[in-house]
Amino acid sequence: MLIVDDSEYCRLTLRAMLEAWGIECIAASDGEEGFDKALKYEPDLVITDLQMPICDGFGLIKKLTAIDDRRAPPVIVLSSNLSHFEGDKIELLKRARFSLLKPVDMACLLDCIQQAVPDLPAPGEIRPRA
Repeated sequence: MLIVDDSEYCRLTLRAMLEAWGIECIAASDGEEGFDKALKYEPDLVITDLQMPICDGFGLIKKLTAIDDRRAPPVIVLSSNLSHFEGDKIELLKRARFSLLKPVDMACLLDCIQQAVPDLPAPGEIRPRA
């Protein structure tokens, strides 16, 4: 799983929570780095913020959805603002599998992850690491 967020706190917190549930993660601090890592590591899922420097989440979604469909991972957007977008940005946001507001409810996020990546163990089968 690839986490893309310019906030180091958000990246580290989300990564720690997901890894505690047995989900392996890599992270990137902007959309450009995230796209490079998506091509290199081919993650099962990308979780991205929208507002970031260099390449924002919209740019990342555009790049990810432009690659071969067999290699394009599903995207979950986590953002503190999902309501003030127009035109192309709305269309790009629709390409994301899910869009959730920060701070995210972890149970809701895990449910979205399960739906986006059905090969993961069922929610009752995911056990926190000791």
